[in-house]
Amino acid sequence: MSSDQPRRDVCAGQRWRLIRDLRTGGLTSWRVPFSGGFECVVPSGTVVAVESDPPIRARAVYCIPENYDELECLLVPEEDRDSPKYSGYALVIQLVEFGAALVAVE
Repeated sequence: MSSDQPRRDVCAGQRWRLIRDLRTGGLTSWRVPFSGGFECVVPSGTVVAVESDPPIRARAVYCIPENYDELECLLVPEEDRDSPKYSGYALVIQLVEFGAALVAVE
């Protein structure tokens, strides 16, 4: 598989470990009809779970890190975390990174 082609075997519930630091984006969720985002570098060694099956033409997938609370303090901007309307985050990882920057966890 070419490294610039998205993987099509990534699915909900799979666990993947980062084998290098990964620059990616994050999505914030709120208790109001609004969403936001941020850029971050997820540290090597982080294990993430794929949140849902990606649609057929998807280029990325939402993932939730196993050390959610620890990374929340590191990755999510403080002004978002401190807002009373903030309700959480997810990482947005490009499908081309699976198998390149992330390896499957058994």
